[in-house]
Amino acid sequence: MDLRKLLFILIGIICVISIIFAIYSQFNIPSPNISSQNNIKTDEINEYDLVNNFSNIFLNDINYQGINVSSINKKNNSKDLVYTSYEITEQIPSKYSINAKIPYININNSIANNINSSIDTTFKNKISEIIAQSNNYNNQLYDVQYMAYVNSNILSLVVKATLKMGDSAQRVLVQTYNYNLTTNEQVKFDEILSLKGVSKNFASKKIKETITKANIASQSLKDLGYTAVYIRDLNSDIYNIDNTSIFFLGENGVLYVIYPYGNSNATSEMDVIVF
Repeated sequence: MDLRKLLFILIGIICVISIIFAIYSQFNIPSPNISSQNNIKTDEINEYDLVNNFSNIFLNDINYQGINVSSINKKNNSKDLVYTSYEITEQIPSKYSINAKIPYININNSIANNINSSIDTTFKNKISEIIAQSNNYNNQLYDVQYMAYVNSNILSLVVKATLKMGDSAQRVLVQTYNYNLTTNEQVKFDEILSLKGVSKNFASKKIKETITKANIASQSLKDLGYTAVYIRDLNSDIYNIDNTSIFFLGENGVLYVIYPYGNSNATSEMDVIVF
């Protein structure tokens, strides 16, 4: 093959490559960057599912997530780190229906004792109150469930109660308890944010954006004539990041921030934000 023919062949190869590249660019064949965009969408879907599945996490159990807690000084070595200490299922037609499981943190120190006392005061004592008032109220409803998780050295417990007294609106109450298994101290919100690598500014912005969107939706329903709608006070101090008190680490270390308006109002409405 002479030099002239070889030159023509090389020019032809270059032309073919140029045509292929032009077709590739024109039709915008997906690049690897599309994968990262799909990952973002998946995260958004997961977050939506986590929020909407919140009411279904309460299995009255503890999820250790494979973490060994055998070194923890328990009060009762035969029991789990969190277990049901008191359980009642009782119904008297037209009077009350009670289905409650009260959790207990099985750790032998004063901080755990204080948490357990708080749980009893908030959730267990209500049972005897409902029974005592059964002649004053009809169709009382009380349901208590809980779920606990261990993430690294953090034990998180979330308790949810549904309460209805006579003709009053149904309420949903939520309380959370976060305990450091290493230092034997309760964990503050800013400590959890730091562990998650989430800045206070980012958390504050996300909380306010979520609350604002929820309030717009509620206001729209109210404008349509719905009466059982909870309107949030967007200027309330409860949304300040330093006042956030109801939070927990769930499965796979997901951080839940809860605003259960039923804790202080006759409503089942709540806002759930995850990080």
